[in-house]
Amino acid sequence: MPSTHVRPLFFLQHQSAAGSLDNGQLNAEARAHVARQAALKEAKRPKTLQFITCAPGKKPRRNHHRLTGEANDDGEGTDDRRLGLRTSHRCKIPLSPKKAASFDPFDSLAVPEPAREEQFLLHYAFNRTLPAFGESETYKRDFAHSWITRTMESPLVFYAQILGSSTHYSISSPGVEGQNRIITRGLQRKIQAIRALRTKIEQYKPGSFELDQGLLLAIFILAIHGNFDLTERPEPHPSSPMASYRDMNIYGRMTFGEEHIKALYYLVEKNGGISCVDQHAFGYVLPLFDIVYSARVGLYGSLMCKPGKCSQPLVGIYG
Repeated sequence: MPSTHVRPLFFLQHQSAAGSLDNGQLNAEARAHVARQAALKEAKRPKTLQFITCAPGKKPRRNHHRLTGEANDDGEGTDDRRLGLRTSHRCKIPLSPKKAASFDPFDSLAVPEPAREEQFLLHYAFNRTLPAFGESETYKRDFAHSWITRTMESPLVFYAQILGSSTHYSISSPGVEGQNRIITRGLQRKIQAIRALRTKIEQYKPGSFELDQGLLLAIFILAIHGNFDLTERPEPHPSSPMASYRDMNIYGRMTFGEEHIKALYYLVEKNGGISCVDQHAFGYVLPLFDIVYSARVGLYGSLMCKPGKCSQPLVGIYG
């Protein structure tokens, strides 16, 4: 049975659980995580750190304490890789356990030291893209938490998430400063996502273990964000509420990745159907995707297909 437990994102304090009186306080799980990270980093100058918001192409403001980082394999300098953090005197993160204030939010990511464009895109995804799904604030929060948690845990999902968020941002904000950097970053991560996916698929054996929900999420993101169209189109009238429902006006500019769609349907079917996947992560998006895709190709929805319809092996799909 898929887990219905969603771990709180303790570093995204503006999205704290309803009823919290002090959104600057960390829960027990968070404090334990903070302590582990502090011990690993052996911080000599404890500081109270928090997320900052920044526009792509603009360097975040930094304090006089320099944060070191290593260049990524794309050859960018260390300045791009230093973490976008600043000292906050208003944040009430407790200093217990010892050195807890040295907590770095981006240490939670499986991919170390993301570039400033990636920090921006994760912030954009959590605040703009993911909240479009869910019928209540609780369901919206659970959906966003399930996606971001897997983004934190898996390099494969992280790469795919950067691709997806860069696509959404590029379509929603055409011509903005730094757009080329955002698009380039998304394409770089798409290549890495496909490489990581192929490695994961080579290890996949149907029936040998429970469905990897992170693998399914990465394939789902790659399936939707195959490509996109930035051609200027005439807009004779403003988009109606129906046209923009669930960001359909944005998804309408995307082309789907056919090989990833085949893999998506294969995994869902082989693992018992849509009811057997994580409902927090997929309950709102898989049926909607199935409707949109089926409408494009002129077929009935495939998620309720009869056993055996999606018969091509997963390795063969990506072979």
